[in-house]
Amino acid sequence: MAREHRRLAAIVAADVVGYSRLMGRDESGTVARLKAHRKERLEPVLARHGGRLVKLTGDGALIEFASAVDALGAAIEFQQAMKEANREQPEDTRIVFRIGLHPRSFPASTPNPIFGTHRCSRQQEDCS
Repeated sequence: MAREHRRLAAIVAADVVGYSRLMGRDESGTVARLKAHRKERLEPVLARHGGRLVKLTGDGALIEFASAVDALGAAIEFQQAMKEANREQPEDTRIVFRIGLHPRSFPASTPNPIFGTHRCSRQQEDCS
């Protein structure tokens, strides 16, 4: 029996805590600030840590890393950048990201290993 070739990846799922509430209060301002955070904070962090942005949603992102160490480093750096960015914001308008990390092995032929992992970050609160 031929052995299946597999590869490892670390999948990061991130989304905004209280996104619906923020959008209800100030839709255009929330969207503008979210886009700015992605461009000014998330994208540079991904470039430094070798992350590949696979999918953007209204309030979140799915990101693939070749290493769990790189994924964790990126998540920590991004959270620190967001903490600094939110320092002067009133608490009820802060954009706070919930981040989940899911290391996994999958067949090397899998075109998109991200499928089915977004629920990890959302379930994290329920499992804590």
